[in-house]
Amino acid sequence: MIFKLPNRSIMSIKTIILFLYLSISALAQRPAGVTKQDLDKAFAEKGARLSLRADKDLLESNESTVLSIWLLIPPKTNADDIPEGMPSEIKLPDTEISPYRITNWRIVEGGGNLITESLTASYTAPSEAPEKKIMIVSVDCEPLSPNYPKVQLLKTLYFSRNETAVVLNMPTMGIVNAKFVSNISGGIKMPDIPANLKLPPDVQAKLKAAQKMAQAQKSETNALMSNNMAIYNAKENITAVRFSDLGIQAMDGNLQTIPRMGILGISFKGKGQGSYSLIGKDVGLVFAIPSEQNAFGCSKDAKDNDHDFSCTGNVVITKDDGKSIEGYFATKVFSAVGKEVVVGSIYGKFSALKAN
Repeated sequence: MIFKLPNRSIMSIKTIILFLYLSISALAQRPAGVTKQDLDKAFAEKGARLSLRADKDLLESNESTVLSIWLLIPPKTNADDIPEGMPSEIKLPDTEISPYRITNWRIVEGGGNLITESLTASYTAPSEAPEKKIMIVSVDCEPLSPNYPKVQLLKTLYFSRNETAVVLNMPTMGIVNAKFVSNISGGIKMPDIPANLKLPPDVQAKLKAAQKMAQAQKSETNALMSNNMAIYNAKENITAVRFSDLGIQAMDGNLQTIPRMGILGISFKGKGQGSYSLIGKDVGLVFAIPSEQNAFGCSKDAKDNDHDFSCTGNVVITKDDGKSIEGYFATKVFSAVGKEVVVGSIYGKFSALKAN
């Protein structure tokens, strides 16, 4: 592996910030390898083989996904009309070779925002959860021939809210839109003193004084014990953020639930609200899946004679109230399959308790 599981301080790893850009593109010609006969056979089903897809079905507040229309291509058959091979799927070709015209993209339920461009659309989830925690998008396929019926396609998306949500893509390794999430936990719970507790006045006073002292130390202790923790090293001017208990919530855009799958570490120079450049030394990102013995990351220090694994960009801290921080990030990451270096991406938002 290019990145092994870390056995030293998170202060020595690297990260990157890139703003996630969702491009909207339509196919301008017949897909390679698909003949007109294949398309005619698929369209002969009169819409039964059309579907509306999203690259992510599970969305956080204000998160975006790209919607596109797909066509199922039946397998070729032999002389006895027996299928040979498996069916395949392609994005719907443009209207020059399709009997359908795509119209009327709309949000049916759940709110949000929709930006459309012919065969594709970019949907952004609302900032607050809809009543049913679902959003439904619809599109019409208007026939260009009287031999075909009008088709209405629907796509249901699901609203999810987590303090930390990270999406990993490493297609070469079969990891597509793997979503890892966590909410802050850990720390200590201060016991309450029952109002009707019968104790001598001096004992009661000492107990309250001890609780007050413990309460003053609670924030620091909670941060150190938390699954999501941030710590600032004033000498090195580096903030390190550690997420030790990320569970997988979705894979390939679809719902999954596997707890305690991932560990994420991010380090950057500086502290407080703002945007922090990660071009340089002693900053970066590493993401590990211990059960799979896989790790992904980027780092200027990880450069070797053949490859440059440097990070570029920024980490953006949107909140720092002295007790916790919030922010977001995105980066390309590197790993290895055998001796081959592979490249993917990781992005997300986060929240962590501060340990000073």
